[in-house]
Amino acid sequence: MVAKRILLTRPAYNRRPVVSAGDSSTTTNPIARTRARETPSGVSSAASVYSTRAHAQPAAREDEITTAALALSKKNKKELLDRLLLDLQNAPSQRGAADRDKDMWASAVHRALLKVTGSMDGGLVGPAVVRRLVAVGTSWGHVEAFMVSSKLNEITVTDRQAVYNMLAELLVQHARYVARRSGAPLSVKLVTQCTTNLAGVFENSFPGYLEAGLAKAVARQALG
Repeated sequence: MVAKRILLTRPAYNRRPVVSAGDSSTTTNPIARTRARETPSGVSSAASVYSTRAHAQPAAREDEITTAALALSKKNKKELLDRLLLDLQNAPSQRGAADRDKDMWASAVHRALLKVTGSMDGGLVGPAVVRRLVAVGTSWGHVEAFMVSSKLNEITVTDRQAVYNMLAELLVQHARYVARRSGAPLSVKLVTQCTTNLAGVFENSFPGYLEAGLAKAVARQALG
C-alpha cells in the first residue's frame, strides 16, 4: 500500500498592513492630503477664512467712500444728499412704506422752500436735514393723518409724490404768511409747526372738496 503525501500550505494573507499615525507614507501621500483637506473641519476652516475676508473688504470700501464724501465741497455734499435721497425713494422694496412717504414729503418741502426762497447754492439746508425736521412724529403725524382722512394715501406712489409737492407748496405759502405776520424767519422749523393746519390750508385753497370727499379730484388736477 502506497502512502499519499499531503502538502500543507499557508493561505495567502491579503490584508493591507496597518500603518501607524506617525508613518511618513500617509503624510507624504498626495491623495491622503487631499482627503484630509476635504474633511468637514477643513471645509469649515476655509469657509471661516473666506467669510472674514469677504466681510473685511466691503467695510474697507465703505470707509473709503465715507472719507471721499467728507472731502467734498458743501455744494457737492448737498448734491450727493439729493441723489442719495432720490435713490432711496426709488427702492421701496428695501424700505417700509412709511419711510418712503416721509422721504417723499421731505423732498416736497425742500423743493417748495427752494421755489419760495430762490436759494440754489447753500442758503437752505439739504434734503437730509429737512427730512430730520419734517419727518418727526408730531409733524409727520399731521401729514399722515391728512393723507388717510382724505384717502390720498390710496393713490399710487408716483401720484402721491405729485400730491405731496402740491401740499408742500400750499403749506410753505402759509408758513411764509405766518412769518410775515409774526416777524419770524421762514424756515423748515416753521413749516413743520404749520403742519397742524394742513387740513385747514387745503380747505382754504379748495373749499368744500375735503368735506365732500373729493380730495382725489384735486389730486387729479395736480397731476394735470
